[in-house]
This record gives sequence, structure tokens and C-alpha cells, in this order.
Amino acid sequence: MPRLELQKNIAADSFRAGPGAAAGWFGIYYGWYTVAITVLATMLIVGSTNYAFALFVKPVSAELGLSRASINSGMIFFHVGTAIFSPLVGRALDRYSARSIALISAALFGSGMTIIGMTSSLPLMAFCIVFLVAVGSLGCGGLFGAVVVSRWFQQLRGRALAISAMGTSFGGLVVFPIIAVLIDRFGWRISLIATGLGIWLIVSLLALALRQPPIVAKSTAEKLAQDIHWPLRVILCSGQFWIIAVAISLMLGVDGAVLVTVTPYAQERGFSLSEVTSLMMATTLSAIAGKILIAWVADKIDLRILIVITAFLGVVQCGVFLLTPSYELLLAINFISGAAIGGTYPLYSAIVAERFGVASYGWVRGLMTPVNSLFTSAILYAIGALYDRDGHYMNGYLTLLICAVLAIILILTLKKRDHYRGPNLMVSVQAA
Repeated sequence: MPRLELQKNIAADSFRAGPGAAAGWFGIYYGWYTVAITVLATMLIVGSTNYAFALFVKPVSAELGLSRASINSGMIFFHVGTAIFSPLVGRALDRYSARSIALISAALFGSGMTIIGMTSSLPLMAFCIVFLVAVGSLGCGGLFGAVVVSRWFQQLRGRALAISAMGTSFGGLVVFPIIAVLIDRFGWRISLIATGLGIWLIVSLLALALRQPPIVAKSTAEKLAQDIHWPLRVILCSGQFWIIAVAISLMLGVDGAVLVTVTPYAQERGFSLSEVTSLMMATTLSAIAGKILIAWVADKIDLRILIVITAFLGVVQCGVFLLTPSYELLLAINFISGAAIGGTYPLYSAIVAERFGVASYGWVRGLMTPVNSLFTSAILYAIGALYDRDGHYMNGYLTLLICAVLAIILILTLKKRDHYRGPNLMVSVQAA
């Protein structure tokens, strides 16, 4: 199969396109338009999966007679699909046109959502989640956005990735309430079909606006290191790889479990639909604020410190949940600690790019995703199983608190960037 030559970044990642840079409309560097495209695509994908899943828990379980642990299996199947296919999709994003991958992925995602909304067969639903929805989400969602944006930026890569990751929070701010209204008025099936078809159309149009990043000559050893194609054996033998993968997996597991449980938790506490929606909005606004802060400081402060702070916010949030707080306190803590959910993903993207470069970014992230999915699935299942056993989420939130503490400990063992070296340049960079 033909291999696309990886095109290098313009070093001056300014807002206005300089001489020789790729200019878009109004003379703005096209990398920032690429960031905007990924924000919108990620917003739709994450908003309709990670955020909106909680809205389907009660109506789907009521219609199909499923337990809470069983209904959580829908998200577990989603993570299984991303675990299986993320290395392949990540490798494809490194080697082939991002536009083509996004168009194919949007079709897979939209068709999967549509079929699920039309069937009552649990095996068919599971198949669609694993082979259509999960694969599609990788090729036009978060992984897609991180790979594409990292290629366009070098000096301001942390900032660009943090802004791009705002799409995950906008998913809760924009997509979540829209789907909530659709379910309330038309039921979960019509809502799922309409969501799938709408996302298919919109993401396909966004993909058509993508460009290849510009080419500049390599001039320094640092740029050469950024452009190394990491061999598989070197990646899997890297302690940095496993520390980042496991620590971030624990944090993503905590974030995902909080998103899935906070809505039914609040509903079972007797809060109204408008109050529940307000809780999600508070979390989303906090996540956006956290991403803005990260976008400002990510290129100035040690990323390890930012990750530890983000994980600690998760500890605080779960600790407050254990106190069965009033609505006002719950709203306040969601507004403050939502940054934990918002901050994890952009910091994940930034630290992988910092430690492994961009030429094999999709490959490395794709290899980390099975670890992410394994931990996230295990945590989600445990939370559901504990709820079915206890009838409440208290032990589940205690488990999440412990996971966040373990993530902090792991990140503290990560070496400073100055003491870190990439793969031996004598290793054949084409071996994989």
C-alpha cells in the first residue's frame, strides 16, 4: 500500500500565516481552521457517546429489561471496540489521508447509531457498537483530532491540542441537552437515529475542508527526534509508555464513570430533569474553563504537574459525592471539579506528543488506547456491579477516589522531560 510522506510543521505557529506558511481565509494560519474542524467533530462524537450515554440508561433498561450492570455493557462494548481497532486506526492516520479516514469513519459511526435505534436485538446492538460506532468514533473523533492537530503545530502544540480538546466539553454543553430534549419528546430510538444521521452528514462536510499540513525542511536534531517512526518493540519496552498509559487510563476511567453515573445518581436523589441538566452544564462549563487554562499554560509548565493537579480534582469530586451532598453543594463541586474531566484528554494528547513526537503519534496513541479501554471498561463494570449489589453508588465513588490517587502516584514516578530520551537513533525508524 502507498505510504504518505509525513509533512512537517511550520515552526512559527502564529495566528497569522507567515511567509511560506499555509494561509486560510483572512490570512489566518490554516492550522487554526484545522483546530476548529476537530473541535466541532469531537463535540459531536463525544457528546453523542460519552456524555449522552447516561441519558439512555433508564429508558433503554426499562424497555429491554436490563440491569444497571448490563446496560453499562453498552459503554464497555464501546471501549472494547476502541481497544481492538485504535492501533489500526492510529496507524492509518499516520500513513493515509486524514480526510479519507474521517469520511469513512463518519459513515461507520452514523450507520451504527441508526441500526441500534432500529433494532431490539442485543447481539446486533453489541456488533454495531464494537465494529461501527467505536471504529467511527476513533477515525473522526478524539484520536483523529489529536493526530491532525499535532501535525500542524510545533511551538504551540500544547495550546492547540488543548483548544482542540474543548470539543469534548462542548459535547456536554451542546449535544447533551439536544439529545435530552429529543429523548423526552420522541423517545430514545428516534433520538438515536436522528443523532446518527445528523452526525454522519455534518462530520462528512467538515472532513471535506481538511488540508494536508505544509512542508518545511528539517533543520535541528530536535525536529529529527520529533519525526522518528517508533518501532513497535521500542514503544512496548518503554517505561514512559506504560506509566503514561496506565496513569491516564485510571484518570479516564474515573472521568467516564463520573459522567455515566452522575445523571442516574442525581435522579435517584430526587432531583428534577432541569436540575440534572444544570449539573451536567456546570461540569461542562468547568471542563471548558479547565481546557482554556491548560491551553494558556501547557507550553510553559511541566505537564506532569498539570496532570497531578487534574487527578487531584477527581479525588476531591469523588470525595464530595461520598458525603451525599445537597444539590447546591453538588452543583458547586461539579462546577469546580469538572476541570478534572476536561483536563485529562488535552494533557494526555500533549504529553504523548512531547515524549514521542508526531510522526508516530497516531501509532503510539493507538497502542495506548487498548490499555485505556481495558481500565475504563473494568472501572465502569465495577461501578455498575457495585450499584447492583448495594443499591447505591457510595462504594463505587470510593473505588473511583482510589483510582485517582493511584494515577497521581504513577505520574509522580515519570521522569522529567530533560532526563528523557527518545528511541536510539541507530534503531531503524522504519521497523514496526
